[in-house]
Amino acid sequence: MATIVIEHMDEPNADHTKHRVEKYPEMARRLESSIHEVFQALDKPVRVLRNPGPTGVFARYVPFRPPGTGTVVPKVFVNPANNKDRILYPRLGAFEVVVRVAEPAMELLVFSKLEAKRWPCPDVLAKRVASFLEVLASGGDVSALVV
Repeated sequence: MATIVIEHMDEPNADHTKHRVEKYPEMARRLESSIHEVFQALDKPVRVLRNPGPTGVFARYVPFRPPGTGTVVPKVFVNPANNKDRILYPRLGAFEVVVRVAEPAMELLVFSKLEAKRWPCPDVLAKRVASFLEVLASGGDVSALVV
């Protein structure tokens, strides 16, 4: 079963007032709904996760706890190897869509609002994700379908 990960901004940032923060979870819900519709029509199982935590090269990062407190700092993750490198998750302005598959084990970015500087069309992106998985299952080249 494929897992689709949607990282999206989910609350206002006092330093950045340009973002319409309510649009991010709304778009994530629309995309999740479109993905389920497309995969149901194909009779294929799929799992959609929204803001589960860092992915890709940051997947090893863990929630940040300042030394001596035991309290988790919301949305801050730290590299456990050095306890210094930190990232915010979800990222400001993020609407990133990653496909995870078990066989062969991989995680690929299929849409990035941070890179594209635009919103996706949920129906088109859901169909693109399904096409990506079909090409991958058949052993085809998926490079044209990833960001």
